[in-house]
Amino acid sequence: MTRDSWEKAYWLLTLVQMLVGISYMGIYYFVVPYLLGSGYPSHAASRLFGAIGIAAMAGFLAFGALAERIGAKRALALGLIFCTAGAFLILPADHSRLGMSAAIVFVLAWGATFSLPSQLTPVLLWELLGPRHFGLLFGINNLLIGLASSLGPLLTGHLYDSTQSYTVAFRVCALLMVIAVAAMLMVRFVSPRKHG
Repeated sequence: MTRDSWEKAYWLLTLVQMLVGISYMGIYYFVVPYLLGSGYPSHAASRLFGAIGIAAMAGFLAFGALAERIGAKRALALGLIFCTAGAFLILPADHSRLGMSAAIVFVLAWGATFSLPSQLTPVLLWELLGPRHFGLLFGINNLLIGLASSLGPLLTGHLYDSTQSYTVAFRVCALLMVIAVAAMLMVRFVSPRKHG
């Protein structure tokens, strides 16, 4: 793999994580207020929010095993597709008929996959970079992801203040996931970089 090839793959993976970070932080902290504003009783909203953590643990195990079978890149791409679908599915959670069903599917699809990049991207970066400069480049990767992720709650808060609704903010977060999936599908590992 040429320097240009692995650099492009590195920055695409970093971009994927940044977009996912903005999206999931823009949704995660506002799930309960959104559900409460949609008419859910507080106990139902808190149980759904707690179930996200259970789904995340199950997702780590399931997609970790899947990565062993089909590779980390394919497993992450598949997980991001589920996460994107889940991000869109929170929107009808306030619908009179679809509400609870949509919320449960959101919890299962989004909850199981929103944190997968933190599990699988290090594997991909190791495959891409090997031990040489891994610490530095992984550190830069994490710094950029942390900075980007901090924008998620600010974005959602600003859009909520402007519209008095979470709908626009959650749609933006879901669209960021669409872009993340597209970027993930562009990542190419032509051949392993020579490690050392």
